[in-house]
Amino acid sequence: MAKHLVIVESPAKAKTINSYLGKEYIVRASMGHVRDLPKSGLGVEVDNQFQPQYEVLKEKTAVVKELRSLAKSADRIILSTDPDREGEAIAFHLEALLRPSNRNIERVLFHEINKNAILQAMRSPRQIDYRLVDSQQARRVLDRLVGYKLSPFLSRKIKHGLSAGRVQSVALRLIVQRSDEIEQFKPEEYWEIKAQVHTDPQAPLFTCALEKIDGKKAKIGQADLAAAVVAEAKEQTFVVRKVERAEKKRYPAPPFTTSTLQQEAARKLRFDVAKTMRVAQQLYEGVSVEGKPTGLITYMRTDSTRVAPEMQQQALRKIEEWFGADYRPKRPTNYRSKGGAQDAHEAIRPTHLDLTPARVQSQLSPEQYRVYKLIYERFLASQMSAAIYDTVSVSIQSGRFDWKANGRTLIFDGFLKLYEEGRDSKHAGEEKADEEPMLPPVAEGQQLICEKITPSQHFTKPPANFTEASLVKELEKRGIGRPSTYASIISVLKARDYVTVENKNFYPTDIGKVVSQTLVENFPELINVEFTAEMEKQLDQVAEGERDWRGMLQTFYDPFSKALELAMKSAERVVLGEETVLPCPACGQKLWKRSTKFGLVYACGGYPSCKFIVPVGGQTEVPCLSCSKPLYLCDVTPKGKRKAVKQYHCYQCRAKFAYGKGGKPEPLAVETEHSCEKCGKQMVLRKGKYGEFLACSGYPQCKHVQKVDKEGNPMANVPKLVQVTNQCCSKCGSVMVLREGKGEKFLGCSGYPRCRTTGKWSESVQVIDELEFADVKKRYKQVKKKK
Repeated sequence: MAKHLVIVESPAKAKTINSYLGKEYIVRASMGHVRDLPKSGLGVEVDNQFQPQYEVLKEKTAVVKELRSLAKSADRIILSTDPDREGEAIAFHLEALLRPSNRNIERVLFHEINKNAILQAMRSPRQIDYRLVDSQQARRVLDRLVGYKLSPFLSRKIKHGLSAGRVQSVALRLIVQRSDEIEQFKPEEYWEIKAQVHTDPQAPLFTCALEKIDGKKAKIGQADLAAAVVAEAKEQTFVVRKVERAEKKRYPAPPFTTSTLQQEAARKLRFDVAKTMRVAQQLYEGVSVEGKPTGLITYMRTDSTRVAPEMQQQALRKIEEWFGADYRPKRPTNYRSKGGAQDAHEAIRPTHLDLTPARVQSQLSPEQYRVYKLIYERFLASQMSAAIYDTVSVSIQSGRFDWKANGRTLIFDGFLKLYEEGRDSKHAGEEKADEEPMLPPVAEGQQLICEKITPSQHFTKPPANFTEASLVKELEKRGIGRPSTYASIISVLKARDYVTVENKNFYPTDIGKVVSQTLVENFPELINVEFTAEMEKQLDQVAEGERDWRGMLQTFYDPFSKALELAMKSAERVVLGEETVLPCPACGQKLWKRSTKFGLVYACGGYPSCKFIVPVGGQTEVPCLSCSKPLYLCDVTPKGKRKAVKQYHCYQCRAKFAYGKGGKPEPLAVETEHSCEKCGKQMVLRKGKYGEFLACSGYPQCKHVQKVDKEGNPMANVPKLVQVTNQCCSKCGSVMVLREGKGEKFLGCSGYPRCRTTGKWSESVQVIDELEFADVKKRYKQVKKKK
């Protein structure tokens, strides 16, 4: 029987699809990309029309070998990688690798992983779309050129190990600009004036706010002006000038796109973008539901709000069945996608409405359940009737003052019965406004009684720091990157320590600010929001076949290479940190206060000609044991440790001392007359967690240590003696030995550290004898025979 080889990206998707296809199909996973640009080196022939030099990834060698073997015996090959540009590129690389083995290759797209969709897709194969491949290749080469050219520039001008990216650097610039805007913000004082009025003493009070003075918008910036307005308003008669009643509708939000899913998961679930996409990928590829692998949602990388008509009809039937006829709109609700959307796939929605979140909850992980519930409820709510509010707006006049009172009452909840969209704060410290209370009956021309007028002082607020949700929203709004790239952009910014996250807010680090400022100063045309958005449009034009990708790269690279060459020559080196007035003890230049992974340090501004560096610490009155100058007490994190320890440092002679008992300085290492048995270098006396010991001064090249006796003389490193028992380990079967820790005896497995089983010791446990630890395993065989 002929076999058809179907290649998808992930094992989970392969397992799900394999359950839908017959025995004549073999489904295998490529595990993502199988070819890419080399990790070391540029990998792009700039002088040969930017020809990429692809190579098989080392970790995918075995996968490629297996696929080639299966391809030789297969009747045909069906490439079913993800239905986007990235998936098209993976299919292109697979075709290039497998064509020598089998030339019968087709491309099939799976937009959702269920039996009907899979079988229908298999009836409509096509060839690889090389326009999409060219667009993805252009993006990959473009990002490689920028990353590999700018990163060495940052390493040379700022600090070794820094990186830059075409989109990542623009996202960093947005975060830095918002931070600068907040820091430079100067709050302005303003006053709000509200009056408590009612129609008669028995009627309920309601609040109206001062809106206009002499027909112009009320702007009150000082307390004395507010007091004067209050005093004058109290003398006036309040009369209802106009009453407007209306019924207003609030329509549901459209079903999720990639970016709106990322934003809503960040707001409601507190998931970062990477976590949201990882969980959504699992739901798309398929999870075990009632014993069968099932894809629960449609493809999660989409910019479209379009929904298949048959799914809309199913949703309307479920809405009427579960909520009633009032909640079902008269006609299906259709949403327009944003301008520039590719509209290649449907919106993100559940594949089976019968699989409600409650039904599958026990079969999903907590993370999967929360994301699935969010997607399911958002989609169903998007097809429900609008919410209806009864609104009242009352205009009130008192002399030259105009007042306004608004009321709103929900009379039909509609889609709000199931779901309400989250919101981002526009200003720091902003909270969501409560629903406006409904106003009592009033009529035009009716006179009101003013019981109280209250002025309240306020200050304008700066814009809020970016969160993951608001940053994704801003990137999408400005056309920077694509929703599928937002997770990697944010992950890189965090990994490089360009930003920190506190209470969900992004704050640029010092190094992040310096990197952004340096790039903007030297590459203003590249690290630019408008330029980056324009590049995305050009990549879209490549995907549509309207632009040649090689010509696009040439147009970009020529001015970029000239700007880079100029920056390498003319840009000044940036010294990180804050300049101090302290002179360097070594060369006399100013010291700089810098932050490192080991803590704050003072470093000479003349680096690299002078490499003086010491930790930042407070000056004490304790004299240095070497030069008698005052010592500085510092918190130092030793290499390989996480916890900081206190040490004395002398900034004059650069001597270091341990923080001893009573705060006395003690030498970190005392020279001895003993020599190392392994390398012959001098041994030094050190203090450790378990007391004093001798260590080789050649550390870390030589790590030889020796115990010392009470007089400080070296002790031979004899094998440890243990007491062997007649007990065996319940996990690995090794003999248990008697140990002592914290003053108590206990049983421990002789297979430690491979096996860490322990047990309680009692007098009933028989101790055989003391043996060298190396002989325990030999004795174990004898013990086992006796048992």
